[in-house]
Amino acid sequence: MAKIKKPRKQKTARQLIIIDNDALFRKIINARDVICQKTGRPDRLQVAHFWSRGRLRTRWDLDNAVLLGAGVLPYVTATVTAL
Repeated sequence: MAKIKKPRKQKTARQLIIIDNDALFRKIINARDVICQKTGRPDRLQVAHFWSRGRLRTRWDLDNAVLLGAGVLPYVTATVTAL
């Protein structure tokens, strides 16, 4: 018996604004930092937040984000969470 897939819900206007702001914020952080702030490598870069992105008050704060390599991000996340 095959499963019936439910149609995906359309994103709300608020969700679309958040997605657009995240993309713009990512471009700003990439232009500011250019390389991984821990290792200095220029590849596989991701934006890392000190405070969770769930807090809209600090989500797009430039002091709350840094550019890190994909391999460094899990290490930093685990280290900060353990403190």
